[in-house]
Amino acid sequence: MKSKIGVYICQCGSNISDYVDVEAVKDIVKEFEGVDFAKVTMFACADSTQKEIVSDIESQGLDGIVIASCSPKLHLLTFRNAAERAGLNPYNYVQVNIREQCSWPHSDNPKKATDKAVQLIKAGIERVKRSEELSPIGIESLNSVLVVGAGIAGMRAAIELGNMGTKVYLIEKEHFIGGRVPQWNKLFTSDEPSNKVIEKLYAQIINHSNIELYTGAEMTSKNGSVGNFTVDIQVKSSGVNKETVDASRFDQLINSCKIEVPEEFNFGLTKRKAIYKNQKGQYPEGLVIDFENCTKCGDCQKGVDFVTLEDKTETLNLKVGALLLATGSDPYTP
Repeated sequence: MKSKIGVYICQCGSNISDYVDVEAVKDIVKEFEGVDFAKVTMFACADSTQKEIVSDIESQGLDGIVIASCSPKLHLLTFRNAAERAGLNPYNYVQVNIREQCSWPHSDNPKKATDKAVQLIKAGIERVKRSEELSPIGIESLNSVLVVGAGIAGMRAAIELGNMGTKVYLIEKEHFIGGRVPQWNKLFTSDEPSNKVIEKLYAQIINHSNIELYTGAEMTSKNGSVGNFTVDIQVKSSGVNKETVDASRFDQLINSCKIEVPEEFNFGLTKRKAIYKNQKGQYPEGLVIDFENCTKCGDCQKGVDFVTLEDKTETLNLKVGALLLATGSDPYTP
């Protein structure tokens, strides 16, 4: 275990020291087993303090450091880099958050804030005592990504990845893409109609050489690890031949259907038929048969050759380097 640990307690100006007695904390933690010294600093992230940390590691032969300051989300890399510059493995550094997790939430009780800071730092010391040197590893990865969900987030992600030269498989469990955006009106601040936004993104996707779009598709299995996944995708039939479909017959076929079910797109507030078409702003434009509710009466087939009542599914086996989940959300009442 580590036996020469340096502990740095940051005042963060006054964000921490207004409520945490940093000098008292220093006097307590410097006596903990394994601690070589503890010191208080005004701003641990300052260049001058980073240089001091580097100097201490080199001159004192420290084998671990604990920085008690703000959230590691802000300065984790800052102090890892400082440790590395001094020749200390960056994973032998631990940051303890005594600002967001201690000083700020307990500003009404400075004594308890101080006591908690001591306990948090003690835990950080115990953690760094047991830390091991780690080294970054590189792995080979397939330059392909499966994006699950073709709402606006999934569409944008697919386009950006495709533009980077990555092969993208974009799947959407519904037969139309666009997510919830087609339900919006105009966007702030551009005043651009939401359906126009989806229309432009859809045009980019279907014309992009690096993107394959599958609607009515769901991931049914996944194996492998980062860089090399094998996934199975089940693609459901829409029941309509897209090559021979006649858009002028859509309304006639929909009206011929006797089955009505709640419209999921409108949260069940409206009804739709078992054969239905896309809402404004959803793409691709076309008809779909809801095989879960269709009775296969055949009324929608009369006089047309592009409707089939065969509920077929196709399974695709794909190899990808990464998975990106953009499955969206639905509003709810808590």
